[in-house]
Amino acid sequence: RPPFQLMDLEGAVQLLNDGLLDVRKLPEGHQLASHMAATVNVALVGIRQALLASGRYTAAEVPLLGETAEAASWQRQLDEAVEWGFGHTPGVWKLSVAGGCCGGKTQSMKRVIGALEQRNSSLRAFATREIATLLFRHGAMSGGSYHPFVPEEYDEFTIQSEVLQIAWEGIWARGAAMAASAVGAQAVLLTDRDAVDSR
Repeated sequence: RPPFQLMDLEGAVQLLNDGLLDVRKLPEGHQLASHMAATVNVALVGIRQALLASGRYTAAEVPLLGETAEAASWQRQLDEAVEWGFGHTPGVWKLSVAGGCCGGKTQSMKRVIGALEQRNSSLRAFATREIATLLFRHGAMSGGSYHPFVPEEYDEFTIQSEVLQIAWEGIWARGAAMAASAVGAQAVLLTDRDAVDSR
């Protein structure tokens, strides 16, 4: 099974940029990227701990790769991002794109973003990324193969995915509000699923 790979700051910047949010241009961009990395890393550590607690693997069999120097601040950053996610962000409309695995959510989001921006030049559209795919790429659930299936890992994966959904909605909404207001626009945030439908 693959190792767990922590997210670094550059990976977080790229993830946000993939969602049309260029945090390098925002006054709080470094903070947003730092929070993004922290939220992902708390999830990965929690999933890995559940896997280890199952007794099926040792730490040597499921290594955790990446820098942990900032680990002491990760939980605080996650808590703050979750607060943002539960809050209302003025000037940001949220649209959830729901559907099953490989149901065309990502492609639909691209089309909706294009249509929104074409019809109203005073809108800036942003889109969260899919959480499950990101966690798979960083080692969760055997890289997405679910083989061998470990119920304890799956349970924690489900919990952490829900927490991440709330935190990401907060991080992206905060960044979208900053980016849109900088150019006098309103923001629309498309989420891949949402906190109510994150399955």
